[in-house]
Amino acid sequence: MKVCVTRVLIALSATLSIGGFVVGEEVVLTNGDTLNVVVKEVTAKGVVAEHALLGELVIPLENIESPKFTSGSIIAQEMSKKLTETKEKDSAEEVAKKKKLAEEAAKADKDALLDELGVGEVEEKQWYEYLLLPGWKKSVQLGFSGSEGNSETTNINGGFKAKIDTDTYMWDFDSAFFYGKTDGEETKNQAYAQLKRDFKLVDSKWFLFTQARYDYDTFQDWRHRIAPNAGIGYQIFDEETFKLKAQAGPGFAYNFGDVEDKFVPELSFGWQGSWNVNESNTITGSTQVFPNLDEYEEYRATSSLDWKITMDQLTGLSLKFGLLHEYNSMAEGDTSKSDVKYYGSLVYDF
Repeated sequence: MKVCVTRVLIALSATLSIGGFVVGEEVVLTNGDTLNVVVKEVTAKGVVAEHALLGELVIPLENIESPKFTSGSIIAQEMSKKLTETKEKDSAEEVAKKKKLAEEAAKADKDALLDELGVGEVEEKQWYEYLLLPGWKKSVQLGFSGSEGNSETTNINGGFKAKIDTDTYMWDFDSAFFYGKTDGEETKNQAYAQLKRDFKLVDSKWFLFTQARYDYDTFQDWRHRIAPNAGIGYQIFDEETFKLKAQAGPGFAYNFGDVEDKFVPELSFGWQGSWNVNESNTITGSTQVFPNLDEYEEYRATSSLDWKITMDQLTGLSLKFGLLHEYNSMAEGDTSKSDVKYYGSLVYDF
């Protein structure tokens, strides 16, 4: 009896073996029965599939009516190509049907790729539109304070953050600046930018990471500092309301600017966490310590603590109060070893 297949659902995962491609699927027949099979290959005779009880089956391509590819696998693409090839004997109706199937298969492959990347359905974009980081959670912040009396003081702070977190990776960008004057004299001029990438391991709390940070400060014995590092981390807690992870690895700091350039090999270890107290309050914090590998008694450390209060979820406006602390035991001259910054700012999430 002629077998008519109404649709083929390609599963979301595919594994590549030495013998060939192996893709789990469901084949739904016209009588309503469903066959759970493993596709082995696509040949001129048809789709070769393995069934647990029936053994090897060959389903003729002309008997497959409406494939619904969702894996974006090589087999799915090959099957799609063969199923939608038009022939001279095809009627106008058959050509239109195959064209529609080709469009459906192409869209399913695109959706599968977007899903794998952790990005929802998006329209085709120009290259410059990707500079807006579609799919990322982004925020800008700005704060201002001042006083007039026996002295005039002005302080400004601002920053930009962006993050995307999927099942397989995480990107996290953070930047901020701090500027202050007292009686017309500059008292603070600092900025930093940091980019971090986590490579998550399948079905594991362990992950690999790379990180790079740039610091600028006119009141240090250096003006510029570049500090990349990489290593391994562990997700200690990963709950909806509480997250905590630790990481460690080697790196270096390169200081340059006002003084002689200096290269410092370092280790890096620390933690990062967040606590969603309720719908309106979130507390985040982190600490990283960087021991000097050339002089073991020397080290530097950075810590941050932020309290974010959501004012209006619809508009994305929040208040944030923060504390930043950096300690550098290698500070020279009149430069203080400890630098503490506390601030308040208005935040816009988008």
